Amino acid sequence: MKTLTIANQKGGVGKTTLGLHLAFNLLEQGNRVLFIDLDPQGNSSKTLDQYKTFVPASALFMANTGRDIEAANFQLIPASPELIDVDRKPWEDMAHLANNLALVDDQFDYCLIDTAPTMGLRLTASLIAADYVLSPIEVEEYSLDGLQKLLKTIFSVKKNLNPKLEFLGIAVNRFNSRNDRQIAAFKALAAQYGSYILPQPIGIRKSIPEALSDGIPVWQLGKQNTAARVAGKEILTLLDMVHAKIASIQEPAHA
Repeated sequence: MKTLTIANQKGGVGKTTLGLHLAFNLLEQGNRVLFIDLDPQGNSSKTLDQYKTFVPASALFMANTGRDIEAANFQLIPASPELIDVDRKPWEDMAHLANNLALVDDQFDYCLIDTAPTMGLRLTASLIAADYVLSPIEVEEYSLDGLQKLLKTIFSVKKNLNPKLEFLGIAVNRFNSRNDRQIAAFKALAAQYGSYILPQPIGIRKSIPEALSDGIPVWQLGKQNTAARVAGKEILTLLDMVHAKIASIQEPAHA
């Protein structure tokens, strides 16, 4: 099982949008997917309600609860109010998430972790448990302020706690291609972070939340919906880049 954490300590930057569409994309490719919602707001859990298991996400920070997760093509570990208390647990409890996921390693092909917009035990634990991490952002200045701190956290975890963790890159969300300020900011971001920036941004599309409210990816909204087609093409292009990054990381191990 490959575990991918979607992380940014800033809220409203598209973690849920990216995570859900990646999950739907992986399912369409025939993968078995486990989706974990670590955000108490539970937006992912609302969209995926029909797939939820009785094991709440907060239980994954206790020993051996992974044994209660049943195998399925698509399984949601839903958010719960108790997640707020997880960040107050002893740091020794960080290992429980990774240990519980190890118990279901042969039951799923992918595990996706949607994190809360905070720095703390939940985020660190999800990075320790992950093989890969992906960070969505918006190019507005307020969203970029914490990016350097997030990257420092990611690479600190890789160096000190999880050497196998690979950073897949930064996905730009809610990008206005007609806004000169955003275009300039995107170029500056690419100049500063180079290959870490995935070159396909996702635009501001009303069809995306519309699709997710129906529990489907935006590319399934219908052929007559021009906005949905454009959004779907953008997201699928971005996801192809993510898959290519994963494949490029795996290739040396099989050489």
